[in-house]
Amino acid sequence: MDTFFTVTYLMTWPGGGPPALLLTAPGDLDVRTVPVARCELAAVTASSLVVDITGCFVSARGVTLLVETLRRLQADGRWGTVGGLGRSVLRLLPLFDAHDLPLHPTLDEAVAALRRGRDAHTGG
Repeated sequence: MDTFFTVTYLMTWPGGGPPALLLTAPGDLDVRTVPVARCELAAVTASSLVVDITGCFVSARGVTLLVETLRRLQADGRWGTVGGLGRSVLRLLPLFDAHDLPLHPTLDEAVAALRRGRDAHTGG
């Protein structure tokens, strides 16, 4: 497997500003796929990132990767959200100190949260 995520599109914002990258997970995020996904997420240079995991099984390693990615983006002063949380992820979240992270049940909610955060930061 050479790649994991599908680059779905770059979201642009009314009024301009840097675009946001939307990465869609095409399958399960587990022990088999996390190493490739980790490399791809580490290579993201966009100022804003949305990761869509709708319909995917996500193991504890996958949740760890998503939490680490969101924390790294925050530390770098960038924006990131995850949308499409399924039952497997919701069951695992209490094991992670992730209550403050932008993790959302749907992709639409993740995009809306990213937009709200960006607008609050830029005054848009």
